[in-house]
Amino acid sequence: MLGRVAQGAPAALVAPPERTLRATAAGGGYRISGEPAIVEWLDQSEDVVLLLPLLEAGAWLCAVVGRSSLDGRSTAVPSIDNERMARLDLDGFEFAPGSARLVEVPSAAAENALARANLLRASSMVGGCEAVLERTVSYSLERAQFGQVIGAFQAVRHHVARIAIAADAARLACNDALARADMGEDTTAIGAVALFAAGRSYTSAVLTAAQVHGGVGTTIEHVLHHHFRRAKAMQLRSGKPAARLREIHRALVVRHEGSLW
Repeated sequence: MLGRVAQGAPAALVAPPERTLRATAAGGGYRISGEPAIVEWLDQSEDVVLLLPLLEAGAWLCAVVGRSSLDGRSTAVPSIDNERMARLDLDGFEFAPGSARLVEVPSAAAENALARANLLRASSMVGGCEAVLERTVSYSLERAQFGQVIGAFQAVRHHVARIAIAADAARLACNDALARADMGEDTTAIGAVALFAAGRSYTSAVLTAAQVHGGVGTTIEHVLHHHFRRAKAMQLRSGKPAARLREIHRALVVRHEGSLW
């Protein structure tokens, strides 16, 4: 699978953040049940990787299927940013016994793998925060009002400081998670923190930047408009914030999986 990806064959991952899809052992094979999932770049992929919890097994099912085998189960849906999205209905989908590309994965390993994958999304949102901060600082030093640049006003400085603080929070959490992943440690807890912090920081940074930019920051012709659409879309694809906070609580408080720093 990795070889095909390295050679340029696109692949899509089906692993709903709210765990709304599950697999059940049935007749020597597996049966999928649950609600439709929104999948990025599904229709443009050649392979589809499913990573779903197994009911009553304490493990996850990892399966690789060809995109053509899902024909009739997906519908393209509009997106608020530039990603291509599809709604995939796998309820009732079955894998035949002895399928060659099926494997059961321990729950801890599957959740850690998803946490590492989510660090890619978190890293992208951190980059978005930094781009918004750079653009806002540049604008505040160029836009003049009342005979001086608006960056000289204390209220504008406060706004810029809030963006910088949000970007720092996201970057520190993400860097910590990436460092632990590089050392081979479990990143489930810190990965959840990084994903939550990055999503909240990116959307907060864009909204604050719009205040600094004034009217131009709310128009669709300005690049800030694209940042907002992407920030909100990426945050939504990370799952519900309340669910992410519950995961962080279970990992850090209930299971005591290390600490943040």
